[in-house]
Order: sequence, then structure tokens, then C-alpha cells
Amino acid sequence: LWINDKHYTLNVQTEKSAGKQDLILIGTKADGLKEAISYLPYLLKEDTIVLSLLNGVTSEEKIIQFIPKKHVLHSFMKIGSYRKDNRIYFDINKISDLYYGSLYGNRQQLHSLSQFLKTTQIHFHEVDNILEQMWLKYACNIANNLPQAVLQVNSTLYTKSEHGYKLASLLWSEVYKVAQLKGIQIPEQVQIFPDSEWGYKYSTLQDIEQKRETEVDLFLKELINMACELHIQIPFSEITYHYIKALEEKNKGYFE
Repeated sequence: LWINDKHYTLNVQTEKSAGKQDLILIGTKADGLKEAISYLPYLLKEDTIVLSLLNGVTSEEKIIQFIPKKHVLHSFMKIGSYRKDNRIYFDINKISDLYYGSLYGNRQQLHSLSQFLKTTQIHFHEVDNILEQMWLKYACNIANNLPQAVLQVNSTLYTKSEHGYKLASLLWSEVYKVAQLKGIQIPEQVQIFPDSEWGYKYSTLQDIEQKRETEVDLFLKELINMACELHIQIPFSEITYHYIKALEEKNKGYFE
């Protein structure tokens, strides 16, 4: 693994040989979550803490279907990074923070995790309204990541173009609608990433340009599923979802 041009050799073990763990971080892409969950029974002891750092808002729900919820703290990462030639680049002092909180009353796990993180270089935040914060990041990812990925332009789309800003606002409004019906409070007004004027390419556009699978299923397919369960329509999200899936097919050579 290469990070900021420094090579790291990973200590990799199978789930059966690794033994019981104090802390488990799940940091896969969405399509790796199911396999990661299958490892957990081999790694858990009575007080093991499990953090899922995936994007989206549903991975914890999937995890607690297989392990007791007392082990799970809700969490998410904010990190500004890019990948080039299979190397990852980011500035730990810019945007690199871990947020976590308890939804199930497991206060001892919160205390233990915070005490451990104080011994590391990780920027961390123990928050009370963790679910609202997760949904806020979820809405920001959808509104900021996806319109620029469809149009394949940088983030000045939202500062230079009233149409780009409107596209972000329409997607945000649909996340807001679903969140409200689920009893989760996020701002009604779209939030554009503060660095957008610098012309960054966020993760979904990076994936499209490098012909990788995107996380659009994690962002929009799960939102579409939630909207279906709530019996509401979110047409802008559906259109955006199919645009990006078609771009993935284009990258795979479907239309050649």
C-alpha cells in the first residue's frame, strides 16, 4: 500500500488466524461489506468494538443483523484524498477526521475508544447526534459528488454555474425529504463543500475517470430503496443513479 509516496507493508491474516480483537474497523467499499461481516464472528470477544467507516447510512444496520448491537458504534470519516496510479494522497492536517457515537447506549465502548484514540495521531470527535451527522455527510456526498460526476467537470460547477448549484439543490432536497420522514434532522438548504471553488474532483468523478466502479449504489440505490419503503418519489435521484450506472457501462466498453 502506497500513501503519500511512502510504502507500507500490511500485516494480513485470515479471520480464523487473527484471533479475538479489541477494535475492528471496517473500511471496505460497499461491495466488500458482506464478506467483512462474515469475518466478525471469528474476531469478536465480549467487549469488542466495531466501527463501520463506509459511506452511506445503512452499513451499521446490516452489521447488527449478524452480531449483537452492543458491539457497534455508529461512525463515519471525513477525508479529502485522491488516488493516482494506485497510490493514495491526502493531507492528514487538512480533512482527516473520525466521528463516532452511540445509538444503543454502549457508553463504556465510547469511553474506551476515546481513551485509545488519544494515544494516536487520528483526529477524532465523539458526538451525541451521530445519526444526524451521518445523514448530513450522506446528503453532502450525494449533492456534491454526483452532479459533477455526471457532467464530468470539477467542483466549480457549484460556484460558477447556477445550473450546477440547482442540480445539487435538487438532489439535496430529496435526501432531506427522506430524512424528515425517518425523523432525522438535517438542514433544508443544500450545503456545498467549502473547497468547491478550488476546482476539486470528488471521489465519484475520480472513479469515473479512472474507469473504476463507483459508490453510486451506496449513495443513491439505498436512498431509492428507502424512498420506496416510504412510498415517495425521488425522480432526480433516480435519473442521476441511472446516468452514473450508464457511465460505468460505458467505461466497461458495453457500447463499443
